[in-house]
Amino acid sequence: MPDANIPEAHKHVEFLDEGALSHDWSADQIEKLSTSYIRHAPVSLAIRELNRLLIMQSLIKGQKTPVLDVGCGDGKWWTLIDVETDQVYGIDISQSEVKEASQRIHSEVCDISTAAPFKGQKFKLVVGNCSLEHIRDITSALQNMRKACDEDGQLIIFVPSQDWFFHGNTQEFLLKYMPRLSMMISGAVNGFFQHWHLYDANSWISLLENNGWQVTRSINMGNRKIDFLFRLFLPQSLPAFLVKSFTGVYPNILLKLVPNVILKPISKWVTRSFLYSQNSEFNMKAYEYAIVARAK
Repeated sequence: MPDANIPEAHKHVEFLDEGALSHDWSADQIEKLSTSYIRHAPVSLAIRELNRLLIMQSLIKGQKTPVLDVGCGDGKWWTLIDVETDQVYGIDISQSEVKEASQRIHSEVCDISTAAPFKGQKFKLVVGNCSLEHIRDITSALQNMRKACDEDGQLIIFVPSQDWFFHGNTQEFLLKYMPRLSMMISGAVNGFFQHWHLYDANSWISLLENNGWQVTRSINMGNRKIDFLFRLFLPQSLPAFLVKSFTGVYPNILLKLVPNVILKPISKWVTRSFLYSQNSEFNMKAYEYAIVARAK
């Protein structure tokens, strides 16, 4: 983010593009993770989750435990991160997700906007993996997350940018020439994903700092090749989300029966797209932010 766009109140925050962290990533690492996640979730979700996994791995080197995951879902994420899973505690409002997560991490049903979880337990790291935008009472949620955090603890959240759906040639064209149609489509998609909060990085920083956190870093996530793949597979992914809402699992679970050699071309494609972030010439508006803060 250019210095001219940084409010004076946020001059203490380090603003980065993901390219600054991407040199930690290897082709073998990305390909292995992408193959694993494509067998678990729709390709578009797998791409986004892989991006967060890679950023997370770069951020938590030597990170202390225990960890609280707010909106943990099925807990799959933590089996792919270099953290002892018996030190990970997850919460979700979905009983079915918590039941599945309990096979991987400590988990319980909890609405973070109404109470701090795991009574008596304090956490060195609190994580919100694209969960906070789904919480209607965001202020109470952030305050309860702070209550659950140790005095010297840290917060890492992943949140979508305010205009994530307006990226891509089609949406940019519609926004320029048919803005009502473009915004109607955007509203429908954000409604489908139950997004209550879509803000720019500075707004998230202000929100966090008004609720017990001191932000230290804000990372713009994504590049145009990753975003292209996400959009390419999004239409096919939407039915998979509906299947999971009824069955509790994504249909991608059937891909566990498919040999690696069949999935290798798409894993290679995903890998090349992520490695593009190592190109110092790439330039793109962020589709998500990774924001790091410490308790204050």
